[in-house]
Amino acid sequence: MVLTVSSANTTLPALLTPPTSVDPKYRILDNLTKDQSKSIKELQQRIRDMFVRGNELHGVPLRDEEAWATTDECSWRFLKANKFNVNKAEAALMKTLQWRREFRPTEITPEEVEEEFKSGKAFWSGYDKIGRPVIHLASSKLKSSDSARFQKFIIFNLENSSKLCPEGIFQVTRTGHAKGLTMFNGLSIPESIKLVSIVQSHYPEKLGCSIDFDPTWVMWAVSSIMTTFMDDSTKSKLHLASSKPGVQAGKRDSSNSKAKETGGWVDNVEELVDASQLPIYLGGTYSIQYDHNVHWKPFVERVWNQ
Repeated sequence: MVLTVSSANTTLPALLTPPTSVDPKYRILDNLTKDQSKSIKELQQRIRDMFVRGNELHGVPLRDEEAWATTDECSWRFLKANKFNVNKAEAALMKTLQWRREFRPTEITPEEVEEEFKSGKAFWSGYDKIGRPVIHLASSKLKSSDSARFQKFIIFNLENSSKLCPEGIFQVTRTGHAKGLTMFNGLSIPESIKLVSIVQSHYPEKLGCSIDFDPTWVMWAVSSIMTTFMDDSTKSKLHLASSKPGVQAGKRDSSNSKAKETGGWVDNVEELVDASQLPIYLGGTYSIQYDHNVHWKPFVERVWNQ
């Protein structure tokens, strides 16, 4: 979808309607090997057997937790994160099932996290070339006055992201914008480490791609620490880009050596996300700046009121 707008100051609706078709090669579960399919079935049977025994998890069960834990998507994500080692995937999934009973992510309501959305620190709009929904983060606005609420905010987005996905897609793409980021308005290192741990442990392979635009020295300093807490799979999905065409290649120098540990610089962002799906401030053509009065209600209706 290509959209021409007359003014960069116009706030348009968020793009929350999934594409009607996805290239079959991007449907992960339709392109499994025989061994992968066998591993998925084995893991699912082990989890079903665990629920039959009924004595390995503690606390009040979540609604439909067995059905969630034995989907092909869930099984693939935990297996992929553990290099298709069924024993390791089972252990990791068991830890997540226990965490979910304790933290109860499916019971986090929009009202509990709305305050975090008001600043525009994160909002969903658009889809990448694969069909994954895109969440846009403003790095300079991420710091919260309530760390517990912020953690729920991140988990609420992860937990409900699948409701924005087209059929056959279950990963997401994240963009980050470093404009205005300082050592004082970004997330603290301990908070960042905690969030990385939650995402990697309990939402493995949920992230499909991450693009940080216009990185600054502060972002480099933080990322040099944070990448040490990321597994190789996560690091490989981290990309860097400029919101100004033609700037990327010139920025590749020895001072950006940390980029070599990740997916690196992207010369042409449109290889990943069409310009019509990106906000103007990220170099796209879609004129959107988060306005809570405009964007909150349609988002909630899409992911919650169904």
